[in-house]
Amino acid sequence: MKKYFKNMLALLTLTAISGAACAVDSISVEAGEGNMASIYKLGVQNAFGSNIAFINNTDLAAYYEFSVAQIEEQKYRNIDGRSHSLTDLGFTPALRWQGTKQQGWYAEIGVGLNYMSEKYENNRRNASTQFQFGDHAGLGYQFDKNINLLLKFQHYSNADIKKPNPAINFVMLKFTYAF
Repeated sequence: MKKYFKNMLALLTLTAISGAACAVDSISVEAGEGNMASIYKLGVQNAFGSNIAFINNTDLAAYYEFSVAQIEEQKYRNIDGRSHSLTDLGFTPALRWQGTKQQGWYAEIGVGLNYMSEKYENNRRNASTQFQFGDHAGLGYQFDKNINLLLKFQHYSNADIKKPNPAINFVMLKFTYAF
């Protein structure tokens, strides 16, 4: 447990440093589960300009995110009960389709670049590269101008740059606070 808190403190520090390097208008915390692994992610975001009017009183909004995540493999090298941690650094541009009001439902997609501290080796999914594309799609709810929750499907893959290229998938919940 002590190692977990030490790792999360390191993640928080890295996130704060990346946030200081660019304009930041929101921060996020995420957690998820997938194929015998857990993921915990911290992120900082910044909007790409203003929203674009879209169909039937909806907007398209775009933002980019810098993130740092801790992935806890629970079946490391295919051995039951053997755990291992690795860190993921990511940059993800995303699009959000939302209503024109400050609250309500929205849909989101994103495709980003990720670098893992080590190759993912968990539960018969052995990635051949530390570099991964990180795609996500989700459905969220904006509670007010500051708070939103997003339930998303997160997919990591190297797009067959090198084989093997197993899918690394998580279902995640993201809490975002905007300034």
